[in-house]
Amino acid sequence: MMGAFLTKSSRHDSGKEYVPIPNPESGTPENHHSRERRGRLPKGVVMVSLAAVLVLLIPVTYFLFAASTRSGAFNHTSLPIQHDDKGTFIACPEDPSSARKSGCSFDLLANGWIPDPCFDATMHHDFVDGKDYGFFEDRNGEHRVHQNTVMEGDNSRYPDGLWVTFEEHHTHCRYLVNGSIRAVSRPHGAFLDVYLDRDHMMHCYGVLGEHRNSDHIETYVKAFFESRKCYVRD
Repeated sequence: MMGAFLTKSSRHDSGKEYVPIPNPESGTPENHHSRERRGRLPKGVVMVSLAAVLVLLIPVTYFLFAASTRSGAFNHTSLPIQHDDKGTFIACPEDPSSARKSGCSFDLLANGWIPDPCFDATMHHDFVDGKDYGFFEDRNGEHRVHQNTVMEGDNSRYPDGLWVTFEEHHTHCRYLVNGSIRAVSRPHGAFLDVYLDRDHMMHCYGVLGEHRNSDHIETYVKAFFESRKCYVRD
C-alpha cells in the first residue's frame, strides 16, 4: 500500500486546488512551474533534494502513525467512513450548511471544507486572520472576489476556479508544507489528502524558491475549491 503513496499521482484523485493552465503570454508549457529559477542550479538542487526527502518521509510517517492509531481518529465524527485505494477517509458535504453541521471547517489556503480531525485551527488562524489574499474571476485582476465571500464556502460559485496573486500562491504552498509537517505530530494520525499528493507537494517546494511581486496575478495556475478528504490508515 505504501507504494501507492510514493508512485501514484493523486492530483486528479485527491483534488485540483491548483491546476496548471497554459500561459499564452510566454508560451510556457503547462507543467513548467519554475520559470524564474534558471541559473540558480545549486540552490535548486538543494531544494529538490530536500523536497524529495520530505515528500517521501510524509507518507511513510503517515503509515506508521496511523497504524498505531487507526481506531481512534474518527471515533467522534458523524461523517460516513469511506474507503478507497489510499485507505480509510471521511469527507465533508459540499453544501456549506451541511458541512458546518457535520463539524467541518472551511480552510481558505487548503481550498475547501476540512473534516475536524484534519483541520489545524491554530495554523489557519496564524495564516489567515487579518490577512487579505488576492482572488479574482479574471486573469487581469479586474474582478476581485472578496476573501470573506470565498470564506463562506459556497464552492459552487466558482466552478471554473479563481485566479490568485503570487502572494496567495506562495502562502498556499508554505501552508501545505507547514501543515504536512505538523500533521506528522498529531496524536491521531489523520492526514489531509493533499499532503499525500506527491506531485502537488513537489510543485509547492518549487514555488517556495520562486520570487515575483506579491500582487502579481499568477498566469499558470488557478485555485479550485472543493470538499477535502481526511485519511487514516486502515
